[in-house]
Amino acid sequence: MMLKDYDLVIIGDTPAGRYAAVRAIHLKIRVALVEQPFEGRKNREEASFRQGLSYLSHSAKHHQRLKTWGIIKNDVEINAFANSVLPWWHYPFEEISLSQLGEMGVDIILASGQFKQKSNPIFITETRSLSSSAYLITTGSRYQIPEFQGLKDVGYFRLEDLPKNLTQLPQNLTILSQSNVGVELAQCLQQLGKKIQLITDQPDLLGQEEREINRYLLAHLEAEGIHVFLNSHVTHIKRIEDKIWLQIDNQGIVTDGIIVISSSQPNIQNLNLEEIGINFDQKRIKVNQKLQTHCSNVYAVGSVIGGEIEGHITQAEIDIALKNILGFALFKMDYRFIPYVVLTDPTFARVGFTEKQAKQQYQAKISVVEKNFQSLPSAQLLGVTEGRIKLIVHQNGQILGAHLLGYHAEEYMGAIALAMKQKIPLQNLMHKGFPSEGFAYILSQLALQWQQQRLIKYRKFPQWIQAWFI
Repeated sequence: MMLKDYDLVIIGDTPAGRYAAVRAIHLKIRVALVEQPFEGRKNREEASFRQGLSYLSHSAKHHQRLKTWGIIKNDVEINAFANSVLPWWHYPFEEISLSQLGEMGVDIILASGQFKQKSNPIFITETRSLSSSAYLITTGSRYQIPEFQGLKDVGYFRLEDLPKNLTQLPQNLTILSQSNVGVELAQCLQQLGKKIQLITDQPDLLGQEEREINRYLLAHLEAEGIHVFLNSHVTHIKRIEDKIWLQIDNQGIVTDGIIVISSSQPNIQNLNLEEIGINFDQKRIKVNQKLQTHCSNVYAVGSVIGGEIEGHITQAEIDIALKNILGFALFKMDYRFIPYVVLTDPTFARVGFTEKQAKQQYQAKISVVEKNFQSLPSAQLLGVTEGRIKLIVHQNGQILGAHLLGYHAEEYMGAIALAMKQKIPLQNLMHKGFPSEGFAYILSQLALQWQQQRLIKYRKFPQWIQAWFI
């Protein structure tokens, strides 16, 4: 057998590619990173900008709350605050430079290339031909601007345009959204003093999430003054004097500026995936549960296989792919225990099954416990009582799914995910380490509520038997 140049060749000028290179070099394997650029790719700082913007809007909202309480008198100066806060946010993957990777032993190749030879794939760049035992595609994705009639004529902002133009945006804005990022952006800009109209062709704000969560969030957005158009389709856009006019189904609306948050398509142009038998479509490279493409020694991770840019999810995918590359491809990616977060206000987070999915798998063996955040002393103290949590629980106490809309939901959803993965039953969380002063205390309250539901079910039994369920 001919000796390979590398154990792994990573393809992609992305933060995920650099993270994979670091992980691979720590595993003592020969690795090359092909920093193959793509035009129009998603801004690598998008996730950090979203988080920074969310922080900015939360701060503005807190400032307004302090003014209402009479603690401060002045209005917040948004422009000055934005200019001082946003530059400090950096994407977490960007902690290592190419020079540092080179010093660690990663072979850096600054060139474009493509795959050749279906039976024994190699990757050929402008300067070299690379042979490897395995390949990892981390090229990410790019936004696909929809073809709305008249959109190019009137002009628009993209998400990647906002960091440099945030303080120059017009007062009245319309967001044309095809992803959850549009919901995040609508709330943030509204809280920063803009007048927002949000238009989506989806029937719900957050796609396939629980109906109660979607209804609650929709009511919350409308109460904040955001005009939401669900299941709506833009048919024509044109400029009339100094205003922009949009035709939406059978009605027209007027705005000063348009922000387009479009769907994504994978960065795979010129990789020549067809020649080595890799299947893909307009949305993603197709992979199996082991993150292998149809060419078994070529793997793909991150937004190139579909979905939004979520750093922790991509990291988990990279770790599974590397395990399979080093071993016998035995490990499968299980997304059930990985939280998914949308930076709305309050924050949305979920992990595991929906109620519908749980019923399909376990039938009548599940129960649902729900609670509003108004019951939390800490929420009342901070004035952030908006929110709701829903747990789907097996009759043995195992948590099958959690759906949370609440203040800093992302911070304690990790505790729920850990309990699910370690098979810790809900009843064990009742008096276990959640101080009543914190927001995670709501988990203890839910455990108690679920326990009381069980006691009602077994109340016909003697008390000494009921005690087993306390």
